[in-house]
Amino acid sequence: MAIAVDKLSAKPEFTKIVAQSNEGKSMGSVKVYVGTIPDYSYSGSGMKISGVKEGGPAEKGGLKAEDIIIKFGENEVKDIYGYMYAMSGYKPGDEVVVIVLRNNEEVPLNITLGSR
Repeated sequence: MAIAVDKLSAKPEFTKIVAQSNEGKSMGSVKVYVGTIPDYSYSGSGMKISGVKEGGPAEKGGLKAEDIIIKFGENEVKDIYGYMYAMSGYKPGDEVVVIVLRNNEEVPLNITLGSR
């Protein structure tokens, strides 16, 4: 049994989409700024840094290009996602111990977190 539909009376339903500005908002739940530049090509354990922002918390705390962050506070860092998760537990002004691998040695560094 076929159902006849009058093409002129059938109206499509539309959904209104409103764009929201992300200006002034932090990325997800991460509200702190460290100033690290990740090495996105790194596939090992931890988060390798390709550089740090001049004058940022990372540089002031002693992080350097080629460091591999393996621990951020109490959180182990297996990759960039673990790094982002670890940062989400802090607020600007907090001091956190970051452990990096530098020349195959674990180096603890104290970083005072900034704000975005």
